[in-house]
Amino acid sequence: GDPAPWPRAAEGPGGIARRLMGRLDAALVAVRLTAMQVARQADATGPAADPSSATQTAARILALADQAQAAGDALLEPLRPRIVDEQVLDAALAELLQACARAQPSCAFSLHQEPGFACADGAQATELHRAVQGALSLVVAHAQASQASVRLQAVPASGEVRVVVSDNGAGETSSGAAARLARLREALTARGARVDLTQASTGG
Repeated sequence: GDPAPWPRAAEGPGGIARRLMGRLDAALVAVRLTAMQVARQADATGPAADPSSATQTAARILALADQAQAAGDALLEPLRPRIVDEQVLDAALAELLQACARAQPSCAFSLHQEPGFACADGAQATELHRAVQGALSLVVAHAQASQASVRLQAVPASGEVRVVVSDNGAGETSSGAAARLARLREALTARGARVDLTQASTGG
């Protein structure tokens, strides 16, 4: 749906990477959501219809989509500093949320930056961009939410920064969702971050 030529002649490596990342994420999320729909339809047919074949097909599609997304992330990762460097962090995150909105138009995404928030340097901004993308990919793929937000906060007492990603979805309890969340937590803690996960009684 983008009428502009691709890639744009004036774009640098960061701009090309952003467009690649957004389109790849949108395509893979669409594949994943379709596979989830197939699996739900198969489960809804009841035992008499023997939905195992459709369920297995959906599982294979999900696995392929996850593998392709991991491969795409690995290919684009070296360009991430250029993405953040060519834009201030909030602009880069706003573009990331727009990509999520294109992938899941039924969900309203919003970005809030509280007073006093500031990154220490470009390296921290890059890490925050990486963390938000990982969290939003979970929201889009598993949350089934109609609203999601990213809030950037300063923690004056410690000099740390806090990123709060929240949604109003019901969530997904599959082993695949749990594995992706575990990988995200492991990646962030390996970089010195602390990850807290809270689920409201109403979901989200």
